[in-house]
Amino acid sequence: MDDYRIEFGFFPEWALDEAESWPEAIASRSDWLPSSRFLTKSRIDARAAANNRGWLRSSLISAPAQSAQSPDGAEITGRVIARYNPDSEGRLRVEFGFVPEWAFTDTSSTAEAVERLGADSLPRARYLRVATIDANRDIWLRSSVIDVPLRAPVVVIEQPQAPVIGGISCAPLSPTVNESVTCTATLSGDAPDSYSWSGGASSGSGATYTTSFGTAGEATVSLTVTNNAGSDSDSVTLTVAAASTGDGDESTVEDLQPPVIDGITCSPSSPAVDESVTCTAALSGDAADSWVWRTANGSGDGSEYTTSFSKAGEYTVSLTVTNSAGNDTDSVALTVVAASTGEDLQPPVIDSITCSPESPTTEDEFVECTANLSGGAPDSWAWRGGASSGNSATYSTSFSSAGSKTVSLTVT
Repeated sequence: MDDYRIEFGFFPEWALDEAESWPEAIASRSDWLPSSRFLTKSRIDARAAANNRGWLRSSLISAPAQSAQSPDGAEITGRVIARYNPDSEGRLRVEFGFVPEWAFTDTSSTAEAVERLGADSLPRARYLRVATIDANRDIWLRSSVIDVPLRAPVVVIEQPQAPVIGGISCAPLSPTVNESVTCTATLSGDAPDSYSWSGGASSGSGATYTTSFGTAGEATVSLTVTNNAGSDSDSVTLTVAAASTGDGDESTVEDLQPPVIDGITCSPSSPAVDESVTCTAALSGDAADSWVWRTANGSGDGSEYTTSFSKAGEYTVSLTVTNSAGNDTDSVALTVVAASTGEDLQPPVIDSITCSPESPTTEDEFVECTANLSGGAPDSWAWRGGASSGNSATYSTSFSSAGSKTVSLTVT
């Protein structure tokens, strides 16, 4: 999931006096941290985008209500609440608090529970700017002391993705013995922390790998990329040719000419958003052994390259062609235009709406809804149903009471 979560826990103030650092206190008393304690940042972001300042609440949690005088005291049960609030300078900050469970009794919403408790009775938890959370992922951040007396530490945990190798490109693809070969990889997922290349006369640990081969025949270049979430490996096979001697009728290296790009043609030259574009090049000189195409949204190989663009604007398509004698690079500019309007524009059609889970529980479980559309792309989305409303392609909501419920969508 391309998201991270804001995770909450409670910690007695006396435990901090026994540790030299806040992480040390957490590590020494990790069994005190509740197991159901997080809200996704995207969920809070959605509320902020909709200018909805309502409170979100965590699942029910229990924490030890110890103090220095009573280290074996009872537990306190309640819920962490969080919301966005603008400060006096218009910057967004995340506001946290803790509400005892008794305040939720016989209430239909978190807002009513907060009102019942009374704003003055809310623990004075720390106001954290969004930028502060973004800059301190995987680090516990303290709130101010709240009057249980406990601390409410907050941690932001990024959900990491392992790197994935989409392919390895080497130029030239058919090198001669002892000729330098440069290889790069197309990656997706999160960025690697390390690259491990092998093959040929050397090894490497960077994003680009240069090597050579001392004998003719089939040769393999391998790559493994790794980060904290995992690793992926891939390889490419090259054909290494014997160096030309110039004896007899064989052509010498001096006779071979590098390929020259005389021009790149893309059709259509002014595509619409998401419309397929196919690019070809006219070459002179000797034939190319490798073709490497690059655009802002990816790369490809081969004498023909097809791609598309998801946003209107100016884009560049570049091509590098290579053989044993050398290489050449050229590019062409494309203007991607917005989808046609007026008579050509079709109204959007909602084919179906899907929500997961289909049978949620009340209050604590969020329902995520999406729609399958046909026709023209919507300019606006209007979701209704549950505890919130929404104006994006995906809608998240919850329900405070059991029974049959309706989620509705209007696209325009």
